Amino acid sequence: MIAAWYWDASGGFIPETPDSWNSQVAFLVFPRITSSPRIDRRAVVRFDIPTQYISTLSVADQVRELQMALSLNKSELARVLRVSRPTIYDWLDDGQPNDDNLSRIQTLLRLLRESRVSPAKPLFPRFVRSPLDPGGRPLLDALGEETIDEANLRSTIRRAKALGDAIDSRREEREAGLRAAGFEEPDAEQRKANLATNVALTEWPRE
Repeated sequence: MIAAWYWDASGGFIPETPDSWNSQVAFLVFPRITSSPRIDRRAVVRFDIPTQYISTLSVADQVRELQMALSLNKSELARVLRVSRPTIYDWLDDGQPNDDNLSRIQTLLRLLRESRVSPAKPLFPRFVRSPLDPGGRPLLDALGEETIDEANLRSTIRRAKALGDAIDSRREEREAGLRAAGFEEPDAEQRKANLATNVALTEWPRE
């Protein structure tokens, strides 16, 4: 089964089927696009989510994917899943969670996938552990709530991802500028040699 997710900066929703489109519902979800309920579905973004993909992964793989996508250590992952560290290790060793725990894992994975966060494109750790706004709560706290508020959590995950994407974009621009100026990024061997040189030139404290 494939679910279609439509969204713009205002939010998003999943139609009953990939090709169903209710303009009245869309108007409520996407008020920034137009003041009319006659919304052109091409005005918003759609991507498809293989809803059966998560359930076909082993529990261990689901837990690993969640940990990597959120850039968490084992203690933080246990906090998010509201279990102990030994339980996390048990699941990673092919132990089976109860239905409530499995539902929580899969819900969090779904929210991440809907926000296009994955092990290949994880959230920046600082945007998980630190508040996104002054005086706000870290995403890590929201992830660890007993009851998952999907709408608020999805919004916070997307904000964290957008901040990380902005950093990546600036880094890529700087690297492109350096390449245009004639600077070449060192390869692995050059990095190793530079590290050895830096270590050799460092003045280490004497006993």
